[in-house]
Amino acid sequence: MTATLPPSAARSTARPEPAKRRRAETDWHASGRLASAAARGGLVTALGTWARCAVQLVTVIGVTRALGPSQYGFAAVVIVYNAGTELLRGSGLASAVIQRKRVPHGSASTVHYLNCALGVLLTAVLMAAAPAISTVFGMGHATRDVALLALVFLLAGPAAVPAALLARNLAFGRLAAVEFTAVVASCGTALALAAGGAGSSALVAQALVASALSCVGTLLVCPWRPGRPAPWRTVRGYAAFGANVAGVQALNLLTRSVDKALVGGFFGPVSAALYTQAGQLLILPLEQVATPMQRVAVPALSRVYGNRDAFRHCYRTLVSLVGYILWPMFITLAVLADAIVETLFGSEWAAAAELFRILVIAGVAQVLGHVTAWVFVASGQVRRQTLWAVATRPLVIGSFFIGIPWGVRGMALSYALASLAMVLPGFLVVRRRAGLAVTDLLRAVLRPALLSTAVGIVLLATVALVDPRQGWPALLGCAATAVLTAVGLTLAIPSVRAELAGFIGLLRRAPVPAEKVPS
Repeated sequence: MTATLPPSAARSTARPEPAKRRRAETDWHASGRLASAAARGGLVTALGTWARCAVQLVTVIGVTRALGPSQYGFAAVVIVYNAGTELLRGSGLASAVIQRKRVPHGSASTVHYLNCALGVLLTAVLMAAAPAISTVFGMGHATRDVALLALVFLLAGPAAVPAALLARNLAFGRLAAVEFTAVVASCGTALALAAGGAGSSALVAQALVASALSCVGTLLVCPWRPGRPAPWRTVRGYAAFGANVAGVQALNLLTRSVDKALVGGFFGPVSAALYTQAGQLLILPLEQVATPMQRVAVPALSRVYGNRDAFRHCYRTLVSLVGYILWPMFITLAVLADAIVETLFGSEWAAAAELFRILVIAGVAQVLGHVTAWVFVASGQVRRQTLWAVATRPLVIGSFFIGIPWGVRGMALSYALASLAMVLPGFLVVRRRAGLAVTDLLRAVLRPALLSTAVGIVLLATVALVDPRQGWPALLGCAATAVLTAVGLTLAIPSVRAELAGFIGLLRRAPVPAEKVPS
């Protein structure tokens, strides 16, 4: 006869088990609802991103007006450091955690401790190199601020693996909440300090507050906790994958840093401020869409990789979606650049408008480059991606030097043309092993390109009749014309309507059978 425990004893022994299991597991999301969860995650991420974008735009306007071009040049250093922390948070090792089909708890713990150690190392190195870095950027007066700014790397390391696990399990709502909280608090800090005359220190405080809250918040909302690390031999595969991804990211960071250092070193802090401001007008919408979409795209593409039809459909959807969102926005900003810059930032920033219009060419290309990078990672072609980056990043960096004799405008144009020239070759490198065809790319970009062109033509006709520099009503009226044109064409063209309806349909799709989803 089998002995049984009293009900109370059974409950007491059973309760701790789920909590213990949750702490140990790296996968807690059921794969059977992948399509619906990914689509909902994309929507949540997009809404959170747009809200952050609005807060950041208000902050950029306020801080820019308070500091002026002479002090705002320090933003070039902040942007480079923030890009470096994003590299650490999305490090190659963290990307491996997302891409792998199965991640043992010990392996995740090992990767976590490695990221923490890397954050400490980078912080120490950058603090020691602060005098040299400030000199390279033409800002020798801000050495103390450059040294303090290095602390963002110390805060980025511990959050990398928890953030990767949240993305792996499609917990995008938690990530969006953490990031929005960090952005609101850091932007409020920057505005208060800038208004109080803190100068470039306001930008340092903004970066540190954002990093601290993002780190603490991510650790709190992630149910996974690190434990005993696995032996190194069990994570060698992660290291090989991570080294390739990190190498590509490091080259991209170098590419994004060299231009700002060259402008500051050759043309002074005021030119650096104008160039940085023009770049921010481009990067703000680009990263506010591409960065959060990456969190949805890479896990989703990774899980359908191996199903050629599903992978091609997912790729085309991603390209079309980012094109519909970003390209009309870029066209609108380019046409209205003079009015936007003078109205928002003041007449002393007027020269940034021309630089922005040139950089829009690079922005159009970078939209497609982001999706190509997601395909590289999701299809496991990180070594090939590294070789591609090693071959092309020096060409992009060289384009900055080619443009120097023609000033800041020459640098911007040379970079924009180089970025555009890399789009098709990059796709050709990744397409075969990913099971993609050139027609997938062409079909995906055709309708967004035509829609954006139509928006630009209508907006140019509107600007010919109404000068958007006459004040807020005229500027908002022109912007509203662009929005209404884009919405009207979307509703009027059946093929565009069908594409967007297909994406919305993912939100209502029935659960995907578990056996059809790669484990």
